Amino acid sequence: MNSNNPIVQPTVKGTLNEMVNTLTYITTTLGQFIVDEDTEQELSTPTQPEVSGLNNLLHCIKEAGEACYSQYLKERSQGVGS
Repeated sequence: MNSNNPIVQPTVKGTLNEMVNTLTYITTTLGQFIVDEDTEQELSTPTQPEVSGLNNLLHCIKEAGEACYSQYLKERSQGVGS
């Protein structure tokens, strides 16, 4: 499931770090597609590939969240980080 997901790392800490980095990237990217409130002018419109890329990143984050929870349970049962 996660072998192709670059966000999933070998540890919970690593996966969470990659999730935060990816979410930061998404929020920065989405900030480019806003309306200037002073002029009410759209600054940029996302292209279809950009929208697809953001959708893919969101899907990867969802899967990484699921994997991270599994990692957490495994690490907890092994006493890692206690």
